[in-house]
Amino acid sequence: MLGDVVYVVRSNRRSSTSPTIPTYGLQLWDCPKIVGRASTVKVSPKTDSAPTTRILTPRIEEVVVLGEQIDRRQTLMVQDIRSGKPVSEVMHDTQFEAIHQDSVSQAAAPCSNRNPKEASPEDQELVAPFADSDTPGITVGPAFTVRYVPASNPPGNVGDFIDDVAIGDIVVLDNSGRIDCTVWGSIMTQYAGLRDIAGCVIDGLCRDVTRAINDYYSIFTAGRWMRTGKDCVQVGGVDEPIGIGKVRVQPRDIVVADANGVVIVPRDRAREVAQVARNNGKMRMASAK
Repeated sequence: MLGDVVYVVRSNRRSSTSPTIPTYGLQLWDCPKIVGRASTVKVSPKTDSAPTTRILTPRIEEVVVLGEQIDRRQTLMVQDIRSGKPVSEVMHDTQFEAIHQDSVSQAAAPCSNRNPKEASPEDQELVAPFADSDTPGITVGPAFTVRYVPASNPPGNVGDFIDDVAIGDIVVLDNSGRIDCTVWGSIMTQYAGLRDIAGCVIDGLCRDVTRAINDYYSIFTAGRWMRTGKDCVQVGGVDEPIGIGKVRVQPRDIVVADANGVVIVPRDRAREVAQVARNNGKMRMASAK
């Protein structure tokens, strides 16, 4: 069995005309001015059952200041990542102590951000027939599987695994379809792009969609939401069998995805499936003449 279509939200890597997909996050600090008063500011995702966010008027100024501090901290984190620091260091809890810093930490000397984990010859062989498809905007790669579980006390990490993902891999995240928190945001998008990680598939939600669109980075997810997964979930397992919807995904299975959805090809049948796909393509071309 090839697998089933998963979902859905995607930025086409090679297209510069992709329509802007609105995020449901609230970035008040991007507003040049807040005019007037309101009892609440309410933001909700497209499903009625999903959580909403309300900000009481007396606390808007406090939220704006905090938002500016978070934005500044995130900018410093991105600079650290671009200087070559690993995500396990940049996104560690101690980084929250840097929220008031005005310059990049000099604790570690800059190093190369090039991904040292090359794709194996077998991975390249199995991916090539699918990557050669005439389907526009296709994303293909071996699955690097990650399973999330509810956070412990104290909570564990949510993104350190990214340092172990090889060039050309597709990160496949099993967050049990949760819609109350996200497991992929702008830091992960930028770091994955720098390290030539091909894309991300999530049984759950992502955030910071605008960053993915601007970077032409491929994310396939059930939707988007503003809340981070920090303190909500943590990595429960890496490089193990997981479930995406009703589809079982084994580590290193071949992921084939485009704007229509995602197919999981069992690794031990990848050559067979690629040949069937080629034959079907030839038949379609012949019948179109």
